[in-house]
Amino acid sequence: MNLVVKLSLVGLTCILAAVMIAGCAQNAPTQAPTETPTQTPVETKLQSNAEELIFIPSWPVKTVDPVKGGYLLLRYGIAETLIGVGEHGELIPCLATSWKVGEDGKTWTITLRKDVKFHDGSEMTAPVVSEYIRMSFNKTGIFKLVPIESIIAKDDYTLEIKTKTPFAPLPAYLAYYKSVILSPKSFDEEGNIVEVIGTGPYRLASWEPMKDAVLERFEDYWGKKAETKKIILKSVPDPRSRVPILLADSADVAQLLPPQSIPELEKSPDIEIIKYEITRVRMIQLNCLKEPFNDKRVRFALQYAIDRESIDKEILNGAGMPAGSLFPPLLIWANKELNPYPYNPEKAKKLLEESGWKDLDGDGVLENVNTMEEMVVKFITYQERAELPIIAEAIQHQLKKVGIKVELEIMSYAALKEIREKGDFDMILLGRGLFFVPDPDYNLMQDYYSSRKKAGWGAYGWNNETVDELLEKARETFDFDKRLEMYKKVQEIIYKESPVIVLDYYMNIDAVRKNVKGYEGHINEFCYHLERVYKVAES
Repeated sequence: MNLVVKLSLVGLTCILAAVMIAGCAQNAPTQAPTETPTQTPVETKLQSNAEELIFIPSWPVKTVDPVKGGYLLLRYGIAETLIGVGEHGELIPCLATSWKVGEDGKTWTITLRKDVKFHDGSEMTAPVVSEYIRMSFNKTGIFKLVPIESIIAKDDYTLEIKTKTPFAPLPAYLAYYKSVILSPKSFDEEGNIVEVIGTGPYRLASWEPMKDAVLERFEDYWGKKAETKKIILKSVPDPRSRVPILLADSADVAQLLPPQSIPELEKSPDIEIIKYEITRVRMIQLNCLKEPFNDKRVRFALQYAIDRESIDKEILNGAGMPAGSLFPPLLIWANKELNPYPYNPEKAKKLLEESGWKDLDGDGVLENVNTMEEMVVKFITYQERAELPIIAEAIQHQLKKVGIKVELEIMSYAALKEIREKGDFDMILLGRGLFFVPDPDYNLMQDYYSSRKKAGWGAYGWNNETVDELLEKARETFDFDKRLEMYKKVQEIIYKESPVIVLDYYMNIDAVRKNVKGYEGHINEFCYHLERVYKVAES
């Protein structure tokens, strides 16, 4: 039976139209201009005084406070971090040219790039950066995540950061969007932001919450000067409205487009579609504190009872990729040997029977052979990520086929959080970002470490001593290859123990006009390098 036979066609259409509100890699190749028998088009960059790019971002600019909106400052080239993130999640130089840890494993020396200016013309130096980082880390809560003892300027271009204990992932926390470097003059005496004074290739010329923002090329940028003089970040909150704007040539680039818009966009000879996976997964958190998911065999059965490929093809229209490991395969930290569990309902039924669940009365619902209670699970998800309810319906239908009765509830994210804190659930379908800090430490410690202070969005009521030991050891191990093997082992344990069911990786769908060159996606959406993007004219 087709996966979506029992789903409302109208509801499916509406949900698909809004899927990419939720925002999840290889870019489609840029197509060459079409040749004609009489003339070969020649691409020429527009004159600089005529350069203007209209860019519809994934999210309108709500705030420029680094605590809440630092990711926007990074993505669109307004501000930068000391350390950057490459296309596979590797750390690369940015405002810092190098970093190294001393023999004690606690003293980090960070060499800053020279001749870097803030947008107000002042110079970026180690004393300025150290002052700002101390203030910023306190405000953003990074001091609670990283055991920092001191931050001092050794000279004009050398920063020294000492940690209380060896902490290998420190450089990744310096690439966190909350670690963007702004001039201290950006804030008033109370620490409130009054002006964004960054170092990026673009300066923020004007903005209002939820309205268009204007970026202007920063002529004194330390790196290669931006190709385009002016970029307008056009506020279009509804992804469905972005498609006609792009097709009408009223925008040059549009991000996070609805999956069902692909056929329409493909018909246009003037549009190029760019799809790429990002470090966000759709997954099911299981309550392992009670039946039935305190039994590993039942959790394992769920892995085989869910048809990931049908969900991605029939519901998401290709805007998802079936997942095995937590981390997508293009990421340097991924365990590429962990393939998605295949859809095998018969194997799921066998595992359930082995764990003591059989359909004793022939009504299609499993009963516990000891207590005679039916297998009924409470499955909750939230409407803010618009694709989740429709996926939850599909999973409800699939689990019914193996004898699991699912009571599905759709609610607000706030209501779901309250229910989760009380433990009044069996399954939660959610979207989880994995790489805000570009190192496995942040997500795995938040979601799978037994001694964490709060229950994360990963394992609930599931602990594993080996995982704990590996996470602790990885924090104080500075050899990349050794750390990688530790994190691969952690991923393998999670995969085999199944405290969560990892469904798929998000795919972003962006599109550009064919005369736009240089645009690329980014695996953790760290930065889109708009300084490389420009329009060409045919002559």
